[in-house]
Amino acid sequence: MKRKIKSLSLIFLLSTIAVISNAQEHFDLSGKLQYSHFSYFNDQKNKINGRNEGLLQIQLASKRESSLQWKAVGELREDLSDASRNRFWLDELWAKQQLGPFDITLGKQLISWGTADGINPINNINPTDYTDLLDTEEERIGVYALRLQWFMNMADIDLIYVPVASFGVLPATNSRWFPSTEMMGLPAALGSGIPISLRSNAPKSTLKSGEFGIRYRKRFSGADFGLSYYNGYDHLPELSPDMSRFDPSAPQLVLLENYRRQQVVGAEWVVLLPWGLAFRSESALFIPEENNSTSDRYLQTVAGIDKNLALNNSSLTIIAQYIYDHNLEGVNYEKFDLRHLFTNSPMANIDWSLNNGMSISVLGIYNIDSNDYYISPKVSYTANSGLFFELQADVMGGETGSFFGNYSFNNRIRAKMTYKF
Repeated sequence: MKRKIKSLSLIFLLSTIAVISNAQEHFDLSGKLQYSHFSYFNDQKNKINGRNEGLLQIQLASKRESSLQWKAVGELREDLSDASRNRFWLDELWAKQQLGPFDITLGKQLISWGTADGINPINNINPTDYTDLLDTEEERIGVYALRLQWFMNMADIDLIYVPVASFGVLPATNSRWFPSTEMMGLPAALGSGIPISLRSNAPKSTLKSGEFGIRYRKRFSGADFGLSYYNGYDHLPELSPDMSRFDPSAPQLVLLENYRRQQVVGAEWVVLLPWGLAFRSESALFIPEENNSTSDRYLQTVAGIDKNLALNNSSLTIIAQYIYDHNLEGVNYEKFDLRHLFTNSPMANIDWSLNNGMSISVLGIYNIDSNDYYISPKVSYTANSGLFFELQADVMGGETGSFFGNYSFNNRIRAKMTYKF
């Protein structure tokens, strides 16, 4: 029955596209069709050991010359190996009115703050789907928000109000990415051969659960500077055993997903240096509410330098960053705390793009404190027909007990083929 519903949804979506494509003089139609395959080097018993995923994304948007802008992005995703990743939903659905120096946007939005590459401590508006911990680049979840942007001479202010909070998604219990009880800081006996399930304890949707953010940016000659403030939820849950539901006759470990409010004060800056270098940095102070069980404050900072080189028939981009995470209360983080994967870590990203559409890149991160690492080489090719091919490896390792060391059995190859229209 579910497969029939999905098939009907796809037929309806394609039929809708066929109808609206005849009226494209009023708006722009674009999208992508993508197939992904993920293959692990080692199989795990009772786990999902691969991915064969199809994705269809459709985007409708108003013409750029209109003062009233709008955008709708729908997505149909089905994974033949991992049904927990299947979905049919709206990524974005918003309207924006331009009034002189002001832009007012209302609806479901993806909002990005920050200047660093890949890791942005001040970017806290949208939650993320962590169903696959290493494939999150396009997995941010849209939030329904009211956004007011005020553009001034060499400066701007960004005000955001989210009346109903949304939350991130953790890996399913049968996923290779679901952590062991040891990684979560729980006694190993709790999860030894006992079925595990998750139960959400998300806050009720009231005016008190709304979220607020403000960001101010100022541009100078050769430099940008910004300050930001966020008051809302940490969109990742804290997991704790729910002993109220323990039944000795049918033992099961129920983990409660608890969410805490927090305030985040951030700063960011970009400075252009001699020899074509750019220095980028952002830092955020996280202040959880005092009534939470883990009300520890912490500071996260990312700082780095990037350089673009134009060669004869290619271009080379080099990015070197340092990631620092300091707990002001001296609290040790659990191994499976996605907020604190990199506490003292150099990171490098090298991308070599050739004029024939070929691109070769390598991303590497090393955790000095825990002696573990992640390396991801990637080769991609963009054809003139609009097809995009990508082959990427995820290689992890390190000491026993470290995050990437615990996930070294998840080393894999992934391949994607994308057609954009």
